[in-house]
Amino acid sequence: RQIWCKRHYRCTPRTVDADLSADRAALAGGEGTSTGGGSGSSAGAWTLTTLDNGVISKESWTTVDAADDLSWGVFYYSGAAAAAGQSYQGALLCSADGAWP
Repeated sequence: RQIWCKRHYRCTPRTVDADLSADRAALAGGEGTSTGGGSGSSAGAWTLTTLDNGVISKESWTTVDAADDLSWGVFYYSGAAAAAGQSYQGALLCSADGAWP
């Protein structure tokens, strides 16, 4: 197995606007998971940071949807390396075996 690039990421939970939080969905009787007592926290939002060749990259990741059995998941990300003047965004459809769900 060859690894062409290896980075260490710091992953921290990210707060979101209250109208988008899982807390609001839970209070409304939805399927959301409450993690912050109405504080705007979300179980599906993270901030990842890493150091890449002396430049700090900051990425926001959000879980868009997932199967109940977690056989697949859809994630959205956006990020920037401000010092390098770069920004990007995208989405991933992930499954355990790499096949289309």
